[in-house]
Amino acid sequence: MRQWYKVNECPGKKVNHKYTKLNKTPQPVIHAITYYCLLIEANCYLSPSPGSIFVGKGKNRIGSRYKKVVYREYTDDTFILFSPVGPIIKAEVGEQIVIIFKNNATRPYSITTHGVRASGGHIPVKPGFILFMFSEPSGNFIEVTWDVPESSGPGVTDPNCISYIYYSTVDFVMVKIEAGLLGPLVICRPGTLKRGEGPDRERSDVEREFALLFMVHDENKSWYLGDNIRTYLGLNPENFTPDEEFEESNKMHGINGKLYGNLHGLEMTQGQKVDWYLIGMGNEIDMHTVHFHTDLVHRADVFDLFPGTFQTVEMVAGNPGTWLLHCHVTDHIHAGMETTFTIKGWSVFLGNVVMLFLASLISHLYFFSFYTTRN
Repeated sequence: MRQWYKVNECPGKKVNHKYTKLNKTPQPVIHAITYYCLLIEANCYLSPSPGSIFVGKGKNRIGSRYKKVVYREYTDDTFILFSPVGPIIKAEVGEQIVIIFKNNATRPYSITTHGVRASGGHIPVKPGFILFMFSEPSGNFIEVTWDVPESSGPGVTDPNCISYIYYSTVDFVMVKIEAGLLGPLVICRPGTLKRGEGPDRERSDVEREFALLFMVHDENKSWYLGDNIRTYLGLNPENFTPDEEFEESNKMHGINGKLYGNLHGLEMTQGQKVDWYLIGMGNEIDMHTVHFHTDLVHRADVFDLFPGTFQTVEMVAGNPGTWLLHCHVTDHIHAGMETTFTIKGWSVFLGNVVMLFLASLISHLYFFSFYTTRN
C-alpha cells in the first residue's frame, strides 16, 4: 500500500519564512560527522520478570527472550568500543552525516533514513562486509552520506531538535523492523549541539534526552522466528504448527522493545530540562497515546502517535519520585506497554555530591598521611 505524490510550487504564492522555503540548489555542507554503526544479532530479554501470556515461558510459548537484530554505535572503524548510550544519531541543519556501516549478522541489511537527503543507504550489505564507499556502474565510488538540508530541520514552532528514524530497506516487508532493526535520528537547529564527533555530541540546551519507540513487535513476522522456536522451544520449526494463542503470545507491546516496566535508565534530577523523542512505527494496531504521569510537560500530558510519526516532548523535571509512563490504550497497558521514569530530588543529588567530595577528601588525606609517615 504505497504511492508516490508530487508537490509543485503554487504560482503567485511566495513563502517567506526561512524554515519553510524550498531551496532548489543544494546548500553547502558546514560540517561532516562520522558515525560507526555495527549490525549484530543478539538474544534480547524483552521482560526479565515474569508476567502475562506475552512473556511467560511454557509449552508452545517462547517466553521473554528472542533473537533480534540491532544497530549498535561504535567509536571508530575498529568496531571494538561501542557506545553504551545507544545509536542516537544527531546532526544540525547544514551538516553532513557519514555512515560507516558493518554487518555482523547472517543476512544482508542496509541502513537508510527518513527526513534527510541520503545517498547509498539503500545498498544491501552482505554479512561480514562494511559499507563506506560503493561503486556505481560507471566505476565511480560514492561516499555513503546523509545531507541535512534546511527543510529537514525544526520548523517555526518546533522544539530545537526533532526526530526521524533510520532502518533497513533491503525489501519493503516489515520483517526487519519486527526483528528490531531501527533507531532514532535527531536533527537540530544550528548551534544546538556541542562540538564533537559521533556519540560525543550532546545538546547544549537540555540536560537529559531520551528516545522512546512505541510499537507492537510481531515476532511472528520476524526473520528469526524459526531460530527462536528451535532455540527456546527445542522444536523443529518446519514441523511446528502455531496456534492462535502462540501467535498472540509473540506480539510484544513494548517501549523500546521492553515490556512491563523493564525499560531502565530513565532518570533525571528535579529542575532539569528533558526532551523525549517519541517514535511511532508498525501497522494499523499501532495507535498509541503516550501518557506522562507528571506535572511539568509542556502543553499536554498525553501525545498521540501513529505509525511513521514522530514527536519531541519538552519537559522540566518537577516533583521528585518514580512516575508512570505508558500507552493509554487499555489493551496495550494490559499487554505491557508501560514503564517508569525517576525524578531525583535536589537533596539526593546534593547528598551524592557531598559523599563523592568526602570520599575524595578521605582518599587524599590517607595518601598524605601515608607518605608523611614514610618520610
